[in-house]
Order: sequence, then structure tokens, then C-alpha cells
Amino acid sequence: MSNLKQKYNSIVKRIWNPKVYDYSYNFNKALKNTEKLGLAPISDFEINSIEFSLEKKQELINIILHQIYTVEKMNIEDLALKCFFISIQLQKFLKDNFKINSVLTTGNVYVNKLQIHYEEYSVLKERLKSKQFNDPVKFHSWLTLENLDVIDITLAPNMWIDSMISGTELRREDYEKIAWVQTKEVNKNGAVYEPKIVGKEYIERINTPIRVLMNN
Repeated sequence: MSNLKQKYNSIVKRIWNPKVYDYSYNFNKALKNTEKLGLAPISDFEINSIEFSLEKKQELINIILHQIYTVEKMNIEDLALKCFFISIQLQKFLKDNFKINSVLTTGNVYVNKLQIHYEEYSVLKERLKSKQFNDPVKFHSWLTLENLDVIDITLAPNMWIDSMISGTELRREDYEKIAWVQTKEVNKNGAVYEPKIVGKEYIERINTPIRVLMNN
């Protein structure tokens, strides 16, 4: 049965459209999707060519991890399945402490060319249209920086908790990680992000099982 499931996943859940790899194309499409849905446009965000050295990236990653797990004393369970809320907190942290602008981005994620988090745009649209629509959330949210790099602090915790739910014991320290992806350099066997909608208003307006009060 597992072999049949693997074959099914390799056919149905894999990347077939090469445009999925074009982050810039999909991000601009997500901007248009957001406008078409009548959601608030993003502000204080402008795409530019700013670059982060490997040393600067690692320094920022270490600072973020220290803030999460040492200063705020959060556990991996506190991050898993809360991509929107945790990303909003990180967005504020980056802006307040490092003047780094970012925008919350919602869409699909693939790893090894297979869907990890995936939801059709038509379903995203239906969630916004109908308050009675409460199917399990399958999309994912992360931060896009102004150079179109992706910072995602919940992908690894999500993978950890999914494995735990399925009965597989994993070392939690191996999943206390941050994904920082340079989308201009495509690694088809790594994590691939496909933006669909930008900004936080979408998730504030749909029917989700988790509701918290957020500061604007």
C-alpha cells in the first residue's frame, strides 16, 4: 500500500508547471490576486536588489532562533501549524530591530518537487467568499523580503509535528530551523515557494480554527 501511495503522490502531488519555480512571476501574480479579491494593498514595501552576505544571513538566523527558543522560551510545538501568526511576529521583529521590510505571503510549498502545503487558488477564493467554508487549511504563510528572499520559521516545525502525529519520532533540535531561500537561485530539489496572496488581511477575514488578537 505504501508503494502505491508513493507512486500516487509522485504523479498527482508533484510540480508539473515550470512557472511554479519563477518566484518573481508568482509574487507579482499574487499582488494582482490580492487586488482582485478586494484586499488591502501592501504598503511600505518595494522590490529591490538588496543582498545579504552568507555571514549576515547566518547572523540573523542565529539571532531569530535565540529570540524564539531562548528569550521567548517557545517550544517547537508553539510554532508548528501557526505559520500566519508566527510570521507576523517575525515581520515586526525584523522591522523593529533591523529595519528589514517584508510582506506576509500565502501560498503553496513544495519539497523535492512534491506538495507539502498546497491549496488551489479557487479554494483560497472560496474561503474568503463564504464564512461557512471551514475545510482544513492546506496553504502556508511565510515572509517575502524586498529582494524576494523567503524567510520561513514554521516549515520545519510543521514537518516535525506531522511526523510525530504519524508516529515517527524525530529529534526536535533537528527541526528548530529557519528556511531562508534565495528565490532567484532555484533548487528544484529543495523548498520551492509559490505565492498566491500577499498581506495579512486575507487570513484575518477567513474562517480559521485559530483566532488571536493582533496589533496593527
